[in-house]
Amino acid sequence: MKTKILFIFLWLLLPQTIMSQINMVVVNMKDGSTMLFRLTEGPVITYSNNCLVIKTTTKEASLPVTNIKDVTLEGRSVATIINQTTITDCHILFHQLSVSSDVCVFTLDGKPVRIQKADSSGNAVLDLSRLPHCVLIIQTSSGTIKVNN
Repeated sequence: MKTKILFIFLWLLLPQTIMSQINMVVVNMKDGSTMLFRLTEGPVITYSNNCLVIKTTTKEASLPVTNIKDVTLEGRSVATIINQTTITDCHILFHQLSVSSDVCVFTLDGKPVRIQKADSSGNAVLDLSRLPHCVLIIQTSSGTIKVNN
């Protein structure tokens, strides 16, 4: 029943998406993680085996419904995190973060790898040489990026 209500909710909000500045489907998980799906990437949302399956042109996620806190449609600036990030060969420096805000690093399957706090200047440095060599998802209060380490 919860799944049907979720799909009805998404279907009813679709016309509002066209009329507003909404550009993301945001899936908030019960563990505190968030998954973002850009509407420009044509997300297709289905339900299969008690999982919400979301496919876009760039990624696919199969999320157990019992792990989902909520799903929202939001307007988010996609470029913000790029403007606040400096990437070198072995470090990523995040600028203009809220003081003591978290920079969370996850593997593609959602396992947390590292959580780092921004310093008193709103900066945080991730040393890529100390992180697993795989595709990583890095989430800040400004947005989320994917890095092939």
